[in-house]
Amino acid sequence: ARRTLRRWRRQAGELFEHKPRELCISVNGYAQGSRRVSSEFNDMQLVLDLAEPIRFVEVFSEQQMRLLFLNVELPPGGACVQPSKVELSDGRTLDLTLEFSSPWPTLQVVYHDPAFALPEASAAHGDSEHESAAAGPHVVGESPEVSGPRAALDALSWRTAGLWGAIFSPRLWLRPGFVSAAVALALVAALLFARMSVPAVSAAELLDRTLAAEEEVAAKEDTVVRRTMQMEEREAGGGPLITRRRIETWRSAARGVTVRRLYDHGGRLVASEWRRGDGSRTVYRLPAEARAAGVEDAAAEVAWVVEPSARDFSALVGRGGEARVEEERGAYVISYRGTAAGSGVVSATLRISRAGMRATGQTLVVRHGGAAREFRFEETGFNLRRSSETPPSAFEQDEEFLKVGVTRTVIPSAAEVKPGSPAEPQRPAPASVTATSELEVEVLRLLNQVGADLGEQISVSRTPGGRLRVQGIVETQARRGELMRALAALRNNPAVEVAVSTSSEALSADGAAGATPAPVVRQVEPSDSRIPAEDEMRRYFSREKGMSEDEAQAAILSFAVQASQRSRLALQHAWAMKRLAGRFSERELRTLDGTARAKWLSMIREHAAVVRSESARLRQELQPIFSRAGGLTVDAAAPDVEVADEAGLARAVERLLSLCTDTDKGVRLAFSASPDGSAGTALKTVGFWRSLGQAEGLAARVERATQKMQKTPDTPAQGAPEEK
Repeated sequence: ARRTLRRWRRQAGELFEHKPRELCISVNGYAQGSRRVSSEFNDMQLVLDLAEPIRFVEVFSEQQMRLLFLNVELPPGGACVQPSKVELSDGRTLDLTLEFSSPWPTLQVVYHDPAFALPEASAAHGDSEHESAAAGPHVVGESPEVSGPRAALDALSWRTAGLWGAIFSPRLWLRPGFVSAAVALALVAALLFARMSVPAVSAAELLDRTLAAEEEVAAKEDTVVRRTMQMEEREAGGGPLITRRRIETWRSAARGVTVRRLYDHGGRLVASEWRRGDGSRTVYRLPAEARAAGVEDAAAEVAWVVEPSARDFSALVGRGGEARVEEERGAYVISYRGTAAGSGVVSATLRISRAGMRATGQTLVVRHGGAAREFRFEETGFNLRRSSETPPSAFEQDEEFLKVGVTRTVIPSAAEVKPGSPAEPQRPAPASVTATSELEVEVLRLLNQVGADLGEQISVSRTPGGRLRVQGIVETQARRGELMRALAALRNNPAVEVAVSTSSEALSADGAAGATPAPVVRQVEPSDSRIPAEDEMRRYFSREKGMSEDEAQAAILSFAVQASQRSRLALQHAWAMKRLAGRFSERELRTLDGTARAKWLSMIREHAAVVRSESARLRQELQPIFSRAGGLTVDAAAPDVEVADEAGLARAVERLLSLCTDTDKGVRLAFSASPDGSAGTALKTVGFWRSLGQAEGLAARVERATQKMQKTPDTPAQGAPEEK
């Protein structure tokens, strides 16, 4: 306890006596600005335009020591003005005030250091000191008015003056040894200065290192990179601010896409860029909102899609042969100046953080039509998120770009562009959208709720454009209305197409199109309506149950229909499980978010529960009649199939479908009218009872496995901890 207390006191003392050279302000963990400490009062005011609510504010020094922390309580629960103050050593203070009185929250930081006022205070007595010094030298201690620290200071000043006089004495400079030493010292200083002026790394090498670090981060398929930038547009040469905008970037290696969104100063989305892994790009713009924000300027349209990164900077300046590198505290700055006198990039600078070898700032001067504009990019946020924790909306098309009139520009990859063929020009058109895997799971869930996945003519497929198409033919108008009500939540979603019609509507449409009429199927009854398993059932109902001939006949027909329905229902649910398990690849399943993955597993578990229940009831109903006849026992042990992950689940579902198929075949042979009386012997074989029992056991195992996998957000291969 004493050691801990001493450590706390030492840490508190270090913070209390810490004197920063630079103040860094962070909101919600994202850097917002910094200010060098250069005067007695250091004031900085920031206007916060974050898209997320403000939770906390921190003030750090240049050594990443936190000096102040403010926990923010948003209005109306919190006050409109929330101040905070920290008192440090030597009379220093740090004040922070957060105000919500304006449309955008305002943050003001004031750092007071009285030490900067000491030289000014001593300058007020400079005249009297010079007058006393002009009277001539004196010995420390002779005058009663000069004593203590003042006397020591005077003695040191006179000794220093004597030393400088000896150095600049002509007799000393006439000595050869002293002259040789002075010349050698000057040469060493010149060499050191020349060595320090040459950068330790070239621009090409620095860009290669930064590019390697960026690609290493971007290549992780289990993470998503989120980055926010602030872009300021000014007149070239440090002119006044024209506009300020915000850029948000989402990058996913698993999806193979990078999405950049441009927001104006009011937080409205005005443009977006979708960049795929093959290098092709699609840019969407809202013309009306873009003109209001100044995006109609051609230079602005080009600048915002140039990401502050080593890859884009290399595309602007080549390998960096004409660029030069400057080293600053904690960062490298690569500067480039173009030679072209026409339109294009006049100059560019890229700031690279030494800690993470990541581009954190960029400045571009672009000339277009004789006018030059300066664009400054500053990183305000950078974090890595797990794919399961990323909101699906980050990689879904925005509703603003789903309207007619949106300007869409498609830039194909270098491999797709043939020599002499121009890229696709701009054209106002409805933006194309692509359905995500999460949306596909939701469509399957809605169809599952109304039983549309149990053998009806309903299919869910993807169009060449990436949308989901729900197509099918149902018997009645009432069933069609039930399906449309189930899919009503997706009616306005442009990524989903629904085309469900009745059989009469489909026949009418085929007839109007001149299609070949559908064949007419007439019911044909067999010449012998005897059920192959009738003898065993009649013996059971007559002897065991004591029924009359008519009662036994009715019971036989009812039992045959019920057993056939149970077997058929189990097979339908097994087929539904098979379609669900094979719907997505392993890569798509790894990229599903937690909610969609839980829905997918829940549907499989529900189908497995029906298979287990119907198989158990069928076994219980058949066993008193047929197992005694053959003297058989039920082998209810499930086959040796390991169900630990998605791959094992797919194998288990495949095996379960095979077992249900064998069981249904035996039931149909036994209870369907047939002139072949030997078909009823299928229920007396060991293979039938083994298949029935194994289907029941394997379905129960699938139930338990999906329940366990649903509690674990990711598969064990991804190393995700189990959800508590």
